[in-house]
Amino acid sequence: MSSLPRPKPLEGRRAELLLPAGDLFRLKTALLYGADAIYAGLPDLSLRTKSEFGLEELAEGARLVH
Repeated sequence: MSSLPRPKPLEGRRAELLLPAGDLFRLKTALLYGADAIYAGLPDLSLRTKSEFGLEELAEGARLVH
C-alpha cells in the first residue's frame, strides 16, 4: 500500500482568503474584511443558486475588485 504525499509546510507562503459573494453588498463586505479573491456569478450562469447579482451589479463588482 502506498502512502499519500505529505503536504508542504506553509513556511514562506501565505494562505489565500477566497470568499463567495451572492450580491454586491456581500462582495464589498468581503473586500473590507481582506478577501484576496472573491467568486460570484449570475443566477442563470452560475452554480450559486442564491446569487442575486444582475449584470450591471456584477460589472460594478468586477471594477471594484480590480
